Amino acid sequence: MTAMDTAKDAAPLGTRWNLREQIGVQRELLTILLSEPRFRTLMLALWLSDFGSSIHRPVITFFFLQLGATVMDIGYLSFFMGTASMILSPIYGWMVDSRGVLKPLLLSALSCGFGCLIRAIASTPVHLITAQLFMGIGGSCQWSMVKGYIASELPHSKRALLVVGLRAQMTLLTLGSFLYPALDSGLQLLGFADKLLRYRAEVGTCAIFCWVGIVILIAGCSTAGRPSDPKPQRHVEQSVSRCSFDFLVAAGTLSLVSCCQSACRTLWPIYIKFHFGWEARSFAFLSSTNTLLFSIALAMYPSWTQRMSQRQVLQGLAWLSLLTLFGFCVGARQQSLGLPHLLHVFLGVPSLVFVGVLTSGIEIAASLCVPADAQGWAMGLLNSAQAAGGVAGSLLGPALWTISISEVADVSAPSLVGVLLSEGRLPFVVTAAALLLCVMLLQCPLWQRAEHTAQPGNSTTIDMVPIGCATEDLGFDDPENAKGHRQANEDENLPLNEENSKVC
Repeated sequence: MTAMDTAKDAAPLGTRWNLREQIGVQRELLTILLSEPRFRTLMLALWLSDFGSSIHRPVITFFFLQLGATVMDIGYLSFFMGTASMILSPIYGWMVDSRGVLKPLLLSALSCGFGCLIRAIASTPVHLITAQLFMGIGGSCQWSMVKGYIASELPHSKRALLVVGLRAQMTLLTLGSFLYPALDSGLQLLGFADKLLRYRAEVGTCAIFCWVGIVILIAGCSTAGRPSDPKPQRHVEQSVSRCSFDFLVAAGTLSLVSCCQSACRTLWPIYIKFHFGWEARSFAFLSSTNTLLFSIALAMYPSWTQRMSQRQVLQGLAWLSLLTLFGFCVGARQQSLGLPHLLHVFLGVPSLVFVGVLTSGIEIAASLCVPADAQGWAMGLLNSAQAAGGVAGSLLGPALWTISISEVADVSAPSLVGVLLSEGRLPFVVTAAALLLCVMLLQCPLWQRAEHTAQPGNSTTIDMVPIGCATEDLGFDDPENAKGHRQANEDENLPLNEENSKVC
């Protein structure tokens, strides 16, 4: 019995969702990904490279600063990486839909591997820009390609769980940042006393994991799936043309939220260093805590959409992100632990959790607006929209930060304008305004139209829709509608076999 058969035969979890049930559902998805040869090689390479990148993530900003980069330079570095990803993501997605996933994934992985090596040996901001371009061509597009490919292979009813599941896996892998303090201490014991040299060694760990993932892709090419006839170009173009206006609005909203998320994440280590004097180890603890909370919240997202409508959940997340953003508006300029430090930890960290889950929820709603045979293109475009928002946030955030801490913004009079403009608060005030605009966009009817696809049916297992449902079980009064639904249900539950594979 295959893993898919096991998932299909699993008993319904019922209408009451909790964290344990969500973990069980994600375990079923993980079993499918590991048992299917077409998925296993791709996922192993992704998991390994993503885990490697998470170990050194807390030190990246401090490494840039150690090389002499300014706050605006850091924004430009994110700009170059995001721009490359924004341009190439739809192209990669089209290649996945028309030619298969393995070749474009290997191409992007090789580019990312070279970018990791260049970044580790960089000595000037120009070298860092070159590295970021290579990594934008590669690493930023890998998850969207694999996500689009697997989404095209699985039924439409499983797409929401797939998007949430892969996002949860990506997030859990970033818990590798908990290992950074141990890595830093180990390097000091080995004689890496110089801070910059130690930073280089820590950043270089990413290249090791990345190249091991490339070896896995090359070695597993024959088992990742058998070649099949590529889809005709006309068929792909027709699928893309069916993408609705709802998808474009959802992609625009996703770009706006990604801009908010990027601005906050870019400024987060700079904020804690400026106000509290915290360094990479403190940031590693904060970011790892944020990742852990985000993983739990993301796993609970399907249960929230079970209890409330999708639009209500997204609006609630937007409001929570907006209210807890106050944690980034407290300024202390002192290193002794006090109320501002506690407010930042207990409000700022959850704020990034809420905006992260909001991003994933909007991505789910957008993917449900697109037919299965255009999922590669759709995921590529969504990744491009996220990259566009990330580029805007990575440039706008540092620019507003620079203005906010300049002498022009320092207002001696205790006025509201002075409070909003000074001490680095301005970018977070603008972010709050953008989140308020997001709340207004979430009033659009499209979130209600996609709602029925985001919520599970009678079964809350990985299959979502029970196979062979009777007409009366589905509540169809019209026999023609019932016939159409049964046919669609049969079509979307085709067995996962070699004949249905499109990987190479």
